[in-house]
This record gives sequence, structure tokens and C-alpha cells, in this order.
Amino acid sequence: MRAPLPTGTRWVAALPDGGTTQAALPTGTRARLPGRFYIPPPIAASTAEGTLTAQAAPVTTAAFTATGSLTGTQAPAPAADFVGVGTFQVPTDRLLADGTATGLFEATAAPVTLAQFTAEGLLEGIQVAAPAAAFTAEGEMVIPTSAAIAPLSTEGHLEATAAPVTLAQFTATADLLGATYGSTAAQFSAAGSAAAPLVASTTAPFTSTGTLGAAAVTFQPSGMNKSAGTTIGTSYAVVPNWTAETATYPGSTLSGHGLVVIGSTANGRVEVSLVVANGSFSQVATVTLRFHLNGNATPFHTSAGTNVPANGSATVTTFVTGVTLAGGDVITVQAISTAATNARTINSGWLRITQP
Repeated sequence: MRAPLPTGTRWVAALPDGGTTQAALPTGTRARLPGRFYIPPPIAASTAEGTLTAQAAPVTTAAFTATGSLTGTQAPAPAADFVGVGTFQVPTDRLLADGTATGLFEATAAPVTLAQFTAEGLLEGIQVAAPAAAFTAEGEMVIPTSAAIAPLSTEGHLEATAAPVTLAQFTATADLLGATYGSTAAQFSAAGSAAAPLVASTTAPFTSTGTLGAAAVTFQPSGMNKSAGTTIGTSYAVVPNWTAETATYPGSTLSGHGLVVIGSTANGRVEVSLVVANGSFSQVATVTLRFHLNGNATPFHTSAGTNVPANGSATVTTFVTGVTLAGGDVITVQAISTAATNARTINSGWLRITQP
């Protein structure tokens, strides 16, 4: 006899193997939910209707009309004022005199509306006075020259020609047009005559009596002194750094690195003296000097060589006489040294142009 278990009674049977099993589940094993209805969550459609409003600043539209008159202001301001009046004075040593009268003729106008005007009148040039003067000159006329004093007597007439005066009639007519933006349109004409300025014409007799004398430029000695040290090389070069010896020889001047001859002579004497120091401790240096005239490549005098002892100094001197010189000639000195191991220096010295 079988009887059902009471409600809520559970029967628990022991699992084999101590309650643990590793057996595979049967194929097609399914898990079943309890016999209940599952209702999915409801899906509800929604609809929104309404008005989307954007704020905006109020806009005001207004119609307007402007009516009026645009009037340009016409202000032509012609200005002309030129007159040259005066007295012409003719100096005794000049006969030609000319005069010119200049001035400004201008008309300015502000941009205006269209306007027409006509100006007529006479434009006259003012004639410049033509002075005439007679004069007599007496005295001595001295002209620098190499000639001796000679008497001078001159008689005659000195005439100055006058430029012709031209008179011309002219009429000018033109249109003055302004720009398209409210400018000026005007017409004008001018009639008159123009005269060229008159150049004074003078004719005057003259007589000159006196003595014509010339101051003869004679030869003067000149000189220059060494102003700074100079190293001598193994080829000829101009010795620089000089200053004029004006205390002993007034009027002495330099041109570049040379001494300028004062006056002319056919028997000039050119002499130089230089103190040379030898910086070598073992070599004797031989120094040679030569003179050049006006930069000519060919010297007009070459000295004999002067030995400068090792680690010592010596004065190298040379001169030449009977040299023909003209005023303004320039004389330079060149130097050369045979040894170049150490510096050969010119520390002091002088150059002079004299006459025996």
C-alpha cells in the first residue's frame, strides 16, 4: 500500500560515492523553469507635440527719405604781385649788369560745383632800367709772373653789348576741369604782352697808366724729420712717417711721404740721414738708400751700402748735388736691407733740400 507523503515532506536520498559524482549529464539535458508565465516589460510608444521657441531681439524696419541741395562753395582767389624796381650800380671793374624781376602769379580755388568765369586784361612786363656809367682808372696793376718789371700804358674803349629786348603778344585760353566728385569746371582767358628783361649796355672810355710788376719766386730750402719708426725690408720701399721741419726751414710742406720743393734751382742738393737699428744678434745688415723725383720709378741717386752691426745701430747718410728742381716737385727716399732674420728699424732721421 502506498500513501502520499504529507505536504511539505522531503525525502533525501544519499548520493553514491559519498555524495560526489563526476558523471556527465545526459545528452539533451534541459533545465525547466517552474510552470509560470513570464510577462516581458511593456514597451510604450510616446509622442511629443508642441512649439520650439527661440528668443530674438526685436527688429525695427523704417523707411526714410532725404531731400536737399548740395552746393559747392566757389572761392577763386587769384593773387599776382610782382614788381622789381631798383637802382643798378656798375662797379669800376665790371661793366655788364643785368636785372631780373621775379614774382609769383597764382590763383587758388576751393573745389566747387560747375561755374564759368572769364577774365580779360593786360599783362605787362616791367622794363629794367639800363644804367650807363663812365669811369677812369689810374693806379698800379700788379700781376704775379716770372717776368721782370715793365711799364704798362693802355688806352682804348671798353664796350659792353646789350641783349636785345623782345616784346611778344600772347593770349592764353584753357579749361580748368575739376574731378568728377564735386569739383570745379571753369574757363579763363588772358591777353597781354610779355617783355624780356633788358641787360644794361655800357660804353666807357678808359686810360690806364702805371707799372706792371711781378714778384719772382726764388728757391728756398726745405726739410722734414722722421716722426715714427719704420721697418726696412729686403726690397726697396718708400720710407714713410715724416713731419715738416718748419722751425728750421719755414714753408716746408709734405706731399704723401715726400718733401715738396720750394722754388726752382738748377743746383739743388738733396741729403738724407737715417739712424738704423739691427735686431739680429749674429748678422750684419747692409742698408742702401735711393732718391726718387715725383714718384718716378727710376731713382736719380742711389747710395753705397752701409753696414749696420749685429745687435747694434748705425747712421746711414747719402747726398747728391747739381740736381735740377722745379717748384712743387716731390722727393721721396727708399730703403732696402740685405738681411731679414730680424727687424732693421729706422728710428730717427731727416731729409733736406738745399743749395750748395
